Amino acid sequence: MQGRYCGRINGEGGLVEVTLQMEPGGAVRGARSFTLEPSKFLSLDVKHIAQPGVMDNATISLKPGIQQINDVPMVVVEGGKNADVGKAKEMQGTRFLETDENTSRTALDGMPESLHFSVPQAFYKCAWVLCAVEPDLNKDPLLTTRLTRFAISGRGGAMADTSITLPRNGEQLGEGIKQVGSVTYSIADGKTITTPLYLVRVDLKSGDILDLIADTQDSYAAMKVGPYLDFEFLGRCGGLEVQRDKRRKSVPTLTSAVHVFGATLEKLPVEVRLKQSQAGNIFHNDETPETTFSLKAVEPGSYSLRSEITDIKGKILTKNEKIVALAGIGAEVDITLPLAMPDAGWYGLRVILLDQAGKNILQHNASFALLGNDTRTAGYDSPFGTWWFNGVHYTTRDPKVAGPMLFKAGMRRTTMGWTKDSEVELAPWKISLNQINWPFRLVDLNDWPAAEARAEKVIGDLLKRFPHCQYIDLFHESYDPGAYPPELYGSKYVPKDKAFEEREDQLYQLGLKGAKFIRAKFPQLKIIAGNSGGSLGIVAVMLRRGFPRDLIDYLGSETTGQTIAPEKLSPHTTAGIWLMAETARKFGYDIPLTGCYEFTSRAERDLGAERHAEWYARDVMIGLANRFPTISPAGIEDVGNSYYDTLWGASGLCQRSPLHYPKPAYVALATLTNVLDSVKLIRQMPTGSASANVLEFDRNGKRIYAFWVPRGECELEFEFPSDTTAIAIEFYGRQLQRKSMGRRLKVTAGTGVSYLVCPSAATQVTAGRRTFPENQPPAGTQVINSMDDLALWQLAPEQSITTSLRKPGVFNLHKVNDSEKGSCLELELQRQGEVPNVVGEYTALRLKQPLPIIGKPHSVGVWVKGDSSWGRIFWEIEDAKGERWRSSNDIDGGDWLNQSAIDFDGWCFVTFPLTNDSPARQIEPGAGLKQWQGNGDGKLDYPLKLVGLYVQTHRQSLNLTNMGPVKTRIRLKDVSAITESK
Repeated sequence: MQGRYCGRINGEGGLVEVTLQMEPGGAVRGARSFTLEPSKFLSLDVKHIAQPGVMDNATISLKPGIQQINDVPMVVVEGGKNADVGKAKEMQGTRFLETDENTSRTALDGMPESLHFSVPQAFYKCAWVLCAVEPDLNKDPLLTTRLTRFAISGRGGAMADTSITLPRNGEQLGEGIKQVGSVTYSIADGKTITTPLYLVRVDLKSGDILDLIADTQDSYAAMKVGPYLDFEFLGRCGGLEVQRDKRRKSVPTLTSAVHVFGATLEKLPVEVRLKQSQAGNIFHNDETPETTFSLKAVEPGSYSLRSEITDIKGKILTKNEKIVALAGIGAEVDITLPLAMPDAGWYGLRVILLDQAGKNILQHNASFALLGNDTRTAGYDSPFGTWWFNGVHYTTRDPKVAGPMLFKAGMRRTTMGWTKDSEVELAPWKISLNQINWPFRLVDLNDWPAAEARAEKVIGDLLKRFPHCQYIDLFHESYDPGAYPPELYGSKYVPKDKAFEEREDQLYQLGLKGAKFIRAKFPQLKIIAGNSGGSLGIVAVMLRRGFPRDLIDYLGSETTGQTIAPEKLSPHTTAGIWLMAETARKFGYDIPLTGCYEFTSRAERDLGAERHAEWYARDVMIGLANRFPTISPAGIEDVGNSYYDTLWGASGLCQRSPLHYPKPAYVALATLTNVLDSVKLIRQMPTGSASANVLEFDRNGKRIYAFWVPRGECELEFEFPSDTTAIAIEFYGRQLQRKSMGRRLKVTAGTGVSYLVCPSAATQVTAGRRTFPENQPPAGTQVINSMDDLALWQLAPEQSITTSLRKPGVFNLHKVNDSEKGSCLELELQRQGEVPNVVGEYTALRLKQPLPIIGKPHSVGVWVKGDSSWGRIFWEIEDAKGERWRSSNDIDGGDWLNQSAIDFDGWCFVTFPLTNDSPARQIEPGAGLKQWQGNGDGKLDYPLKLVGLYVQTHRQSLNLTNMGPVKTRIRLKDVSAITESK
């Protein structure tokens, strides 16, 4: 209907009659019936999506109608009935995090923002697009094609988008682009423009949505017409933003210059379906590592299925190729790929289908996990858990799928209180409810007896279903003012107004009544108070007013983590739990800590696969260091609906259902929970460095050491009472036997957690040489000043970057001769007066005469010999108009990734983004230039000059759980700017 596919009805006889029921006044125009012969092509009639825009008067050199263009059947529309891709825009988009009108629409909605067809469900190879490009340089010559199936609450990552930039104004034609005619049109000033008409081959990424194409019973489909797909044209899409993925959303500020005059989809000659032997290709114990691809011929022929297994860096470890002959249409064959590898770990799997000519016609990227033997003994008493949406947001609903995924990862606690499930359904995997959610709201104070009756029933019913559940929340997302309680930095709290104070009083009363009720009715439950972001605000509200200590068992953190480094002292990430405990201590309370059932959400797309895995593991380790009884990072899988475009929907350890391919984070946490199963924390071992972390655990007399650093690599030397043989376990589970020599054993700590399993306890561990292979001056680095001449520099009294958490300090500046870097400058903090632990001290180190910076740098850098003070380096520059810029625009703490942090000992080249083009730019508020504060028009005008540096340090720094003294000596060398390398 109107050129859109509306389903099919299978019948034995021919079509006799069609009856359409219409609204009053409706009419049928242009109805016709025809026989659709089987073909590998599907021609689309663009006149049904026509929005010609500036080309509304266009004429084309080709004759309109059905014709062959380079052997491709094409319905060519009249010139004025083209589709202006610049008209394609996002509609209402995301609402309430969990719905998205734009990706829940149908092709029959007739939305003017859409150039949208519904098409029969098939495995499509490419789209042939007949199009022209406006020469207007204010418009974008980019075309995106999208193949997907929109869904009732939006579609998430299952979209096959292909973008291609088209030539204009005489530019060279790229591969797959051929000029086949011309388009002539006139514009408002009467000028006549002639531009080339191209036939463009756009390779469709059907391999990215094999799960969607193979699903013929999609209950979430936006149209209820049986199997179909959506195909549309749009322009340039956006990128990643804080808590949002806009890579599948049109950029509202850009307008495409492309106009479409015809389109034909070409089908693959082979259909490809997945058959996993284990959910997600996740294997442990004696399970046979293999997966199967099923091929079904659309066209007879000989085809090859090539498979490549890669490591975490993308290096190809093994290759395999299987050639199959499919003799007739409908012929099928299953190809089973062996996935056995010498070592446990995470592996990438790239599967490529080649046609008879050896051309790649489909690629599917998968992964698998080899977890080795499961030696865990913990069941319901394990602290480890994760979120499971249990069918919500298009996740898996089947316990027989989710149960083994959770079990193999060592997760014994999850979220399912809103379902009808119980421990019975999950008994084979020893999984129970993580925590019981806070059952009260402020409105309950109006009728407390009714609220108690409701809560008693809800909690009682949950405990019947989950008798092993031991914890209940006191508050949840109830109050988070987004600021440090002023008591932390030595100030007095003053409510901002009377209404605010009254709300806090009400929250206190609600918490007090709720806690007393829980203690009286359910004394077996442990009460976790807080659970509201970093929880500093709600903890302060309670304890400021003298909340009874016997009504709190733990303080709970709900920190999101996002792209903030785990060890950063911020209420928004994991190390911020120290701030929660310190808040309590300020009011005279010493309360154990734990994590809420929502504890850290990090998206792989924001951090990259390795950092995503490393940071989740370090989140867990910080929880263990603080003796959390419940640690529940992430979710077991990404969601499938539009919630995927948020931080939380994409925080999974595995990909969307039904693929469930493990991310490296899944394998990292499965390794961690296996190695540290049923352990008891003995201590955090001193290493001589506040940034070299070693935790010592005991299990049945054996000692297990977990170790890591937040940046670079560090040599650690363990010393034992006598020589010993230990098992070294790498981040993803690979095991090696190590023997000490002279009672000493050296290992290398990296940013991923590693382990050492020993028959006896080490007597000490010492941090040694530090290296930073990922923090070296890149190509394009220019040294502005070598920082070896004290006469060129001076300390300047400065207040410009002062905040409640950062104040000017007193420093001495020296020139020293460093054994590694030679002549350099050293700053030493002079400890004068009292300063709260959370407050840093800084100084301005300025050039007496600003120095010119050549070119247009995108980043700045400097060599720093750190002291693990968790201070920061700030740069100050001056632009051509005299505007001063400082890298201190601390939105939500600033520098989430800790790029400018002194989170290390030894010499490290520290870089920081200056512009949005910087490779160091990260996903955080105010990324790029917005990390800088200017004092002028806010525009960075070249050429630039270097004015100096600001250096911040602390007297004490956090060493996972406790503050410890810092040496407060920092050396500096070769302050630099970085431009694009030639």
